[in-house]
Amino acid sequence: MKRFLCLLLCLLMAAALLAGCADEDGKKKEEDKGAIIPVYLSSPVGNFDPAYALHDNAGSKYIGLLYEGLFRLGKDGKLEKAIAKSWKIREVPEDEYYMMEIELNTTFWSDGRQVAADDFVFAWKRLLEPEFQSEAASLLFEIKNARAVKDGDLTIDDLGLYAADTSVLQIEFERKIDYNQFLENTASLALVPLREDAVVKLVDWGSNSATMTTNGPFILKKIVYGADTFTLERIELERNVYYFRNVDRDALKKSVFPYRFVIDFTKNVEEQAAAFDAGEIYLNANIPLSRRDAMSVELSDTMSTATVVFNNAKAPFDKPEVRRALSMAIDRNALVNTVKYAKAAEGFVPAGTFETTQGTSFRDAGAVINAAGDIAGAKSLLSGAGVSGGSFEITIRANDEVFAAVAAACVDAWSQLGFTVTIKELQMEYHIENEYDQYRDNFEVAYRSADFDAILVDYYASTNPFGTFASFSRPFSGGAMDLATGSEYANVPHICGYISDSYDALIESAHAETDRAARAAILHQAEAALANDMPVAPLFNYQLAYAISGELSKVGVKSDGYLTLTKARLKDYLKLQTTETAATLAEGEEVTKAHDF
Repeated sequence: MKRFLCLLLCLLMAAALLAGCADEDGKKKEEDKGAIIPVYLSSPVGNFDPAYALHDNAGSKYIGLLYEGLFRLGKDGKLEKAIAKSWKIREVPEDEYYMMEIELNTTFWSDGRQVAADDFVFAWKRLLEPEFQSEAASLLFEIKNARAVKDGDLTIDDLGLYAADTSVLQIEFERKIDYNQFLENTASLALVPLREDAVVKLVDWGSNSATMTTNGPFILKKIVYGADTFTLERIELERNVYYFRNVDRDALKKSVFPYRFVIDFTKNVEEQAAAFDAGEIYLNANIPLSRRDAMSVELSDTMSTATVVFNNAKAPFDKPEVRRALSMAIDRNALVNTVKYAKAAEGFVPAGTFETTQGTSFRDAGAVINAAGDIAGAKSLLSGAGVSGGSFEITIRANDEVFAAVAAACVDAWSQLGFTVTIKELQMEYHIENEYDQYRDNFEVAYRSADFDAILVDYYASTNPFGTFASFSRPFSGGAMDLATGSEYANVPHICGYISDSYDALIESAHAETDRAARAAILHQAEAALANDMPVAPLFNYQLAYAISGELSKVGVKSDGYLTLTKARLKDYLKLQTTETAATLAEGEEVTKAHDF
């Protein structure tokens, strides 16, 4: 009996010991959420509303990490399913009934709520509201009643867009369309879903992590602003634990391997490069101009084009000869030599835009813009227009080294034409709305309200060239209407104020054409018309350049040129994440606690 009791006691002690070891191992596994990776992705970004991403090359780098649409662009521009699981077409031609039904994959917002068809309905209706300005609106104009809704002739409830079920999106069209083209359109960053409860709460909801919910692989965990300066000091992107993952069944790192990315904006671009050299950050995607000749980087083309937008409603920009002269004077090759990670713009859309389908490029038809500057030719145009000079401002985002250098080059070229041009930098502005700390992007406000003479903007293009060219046509511009002015609403032109009946007719013709080759031919005519009138001046197409540490691997790049970080691996990250790193983060939180949101 004693032997039995002793044996039983030994077994119990061994079981307890094993359980303790198992508990300890389990605790270690539970504590290992993944790597915390210091990186530098861009110049400061103040608003993460996808509607603004089309105007900011820096901001668009984040939107693809924070949001997921129905489809995404994979390798070489191939369309890949994202939230879309399957789709089917229903047609009853005799009843003029054409409908697409898209079933959604199961994934969740950052607060655990399922991404629903209603979220797409809200986001797309937002773009089509008459009072909302968005150049992406024309990508949705094939939807039944979309144009009439945008024109204010029908209500938003008349739109042929419905949530038939939580995971079923129904889209009704006015005619038989190129359905594949429409699906390609939905890969645009502007057409990602949004949560209505978050968006309607605040005007600047996209500037506060506390008021945002995202459905992409990462959440905006924290935005930290200086307590006294109100300048952006840090952004933290953290794994969305609900992204294509069943939290009760799936491993924590199933869909997103790294735990967190930390971007410290207290260092300038030169200091960031030095931090990369010292091994303090592991990815640098915003290389200082002074280091771009010597730094070894990975390089990819993007769909973003740096563009000078002229206010066509103001003199002297109301004359196309003046706009052409100002564009002609700019030496785009010299700009590219300064920026380095860029290609001189040959037209109004980049090479990644399809002529017809994947594998074809709209730019293969040739250039409509001469990259070499021609001061003598520009002076001749001005002389013919009876203009010998004048003064105006060019508006740029503050704290952007590339914008500053590009604006300075434009000012130099235009001064040779007799113009006195000053550079106006616009900052973010702190304010409080409904007891929430908010930051307003004064640059975006100036752009949307056409409060500028000339303004330097990044234009993000989709693979469908129609979206870009349509935005310069009054019936397709996506411009915001003032519905308080009366019952008759005229089409609002593009932000630049460009008005051309002949151009509008070309875009109407292109919209009516469903054959891609025939449509492309019309759009080439439209581009030639824009090159002649030059309402805006494309300068160069951005390239994504990033330096990556040997400690970091599995960083990907999408065909539109932006990073994918879901599989990123940091070597020996548990050893690298020292108490010193934790103390640094804690110190930053304490210093900026008053404006940590």
